[in-house]
Amino acid sequence: MENSIKEKTQAEDAPLVSICVITYNHEKYIRQCLDGIFMQKVDFTYEVLVHDDASPDGTADIIREYEAKYPDIIKPIYQTENQYSKDRSIISRLQYGRAKGKYIAQCEGDDYWTDPGKLQMQVDFLEAHPEYVETGHNISVINEWGLIPNHPDSHRPERVYTLNDIKQGKIWMVATASAVYRNIFLTIDERLKELYYTCPATGDLKISLILSQYGDCYVFARKMSVYRHITTYGTSFNTRAKGKNSSFFWYNVYIGSIQFMKDGFDIEITFKHLMSEVTASSIAFWILHLHQHDVKNYQIMVSILKDYRHRFENNSILFNVLPNVPIQVGYMLGSKYLPIIRGFRKKGRLYK
Repeated sequence: MENSIKEKTQAEDAPLVSICVITYNHEKYIRQCLDGIFMQKVDFTYEVLVHDDASPDGTADIIREYEAKYPDIIKPIYQTENQYSKDRSIISRLQYGRAKGKYIAQCEGDDYWTDPGKLQMQVDFLEAHPEYVETGHNISVINEWGLIPNHPDSHRPERVYTLNDIKQGKIWMVATASAVYRNIFLTIDERLKELYYTCPATGDLKISLILSQYGDCYVFARKMSVYRHITTYGTSFNTRAKGKNSSFFWYNVYIGSIQFMKDGFDIEITFKHLMSEVTASSIAFWILHLHQHDVKNYQIMVSILKDYRHRFENNSILFNVLPNVPIQVGYMLGSKYLPIIRGFRKKGRLYK
């Protein structure tokens, strides 16, 4: 273990667990989320920190119903202006800043817990095993049409993740709705907090990165929560990203993660295999959308190719030639290889 968690005496009235719920336009789902929390059978106290980011639908009204029913447990924030659109870090700062529990559990407003013994099981494990900093478990994944039976997050073997996995460029596969971890934000210094909040990585990735410095992660094979993967309506990340070229976003997520580990812990990591996949996807996306004559797709691809060539010292013809050819020539080359790329996509070897 690279670092240790400093002990901090909690206030006598502090709950053992802080359950963080962020929500926006979840009128259809927030009841199921909160019901999954309040059905938990536990022998400890907990608080539910709900943050509604100025939902224009009826989400806030539903939260108020639960607040009236559980006034000592639910601690809501009702924003009147959307905060995420101003600064992606604001909500994390607010939620972690007010979490008093020794442990933090998470469930976003459109996900839900299904096992009434989930929270007790995970907390008991962490209480009995101080060398572990986090626990997770398998989840069920559903979309607009029902269960996705073969989703990889539903069938992972029970295992332990360690700092060595991170150093080898492997991501701890812990779904947000399954995570319960020690509240390191009670004790880490302000510099590290600021590095964490400003890191451009997605929330589930960067929490795994920082937690990896304080212990191991145990992932149970048991399914105890549901993640919604909705793409046809709503305002979720999956909905907003559908059909769009997200290569540049994900490439920068990995760059930001690498920099965070360097600045925060002086640890060199590489996500080369993940960045290679994103690079290939940027090429595939550009070729598959040649008919749109969208210069932006070409610019994204070239930007990634140039950085990848420099970062990993790749001197292959592809990385040396394609970024430097005129865009008209690039379109001619892309058209030539369009049938090949389509074939790769059908075989599942490239992302859409």
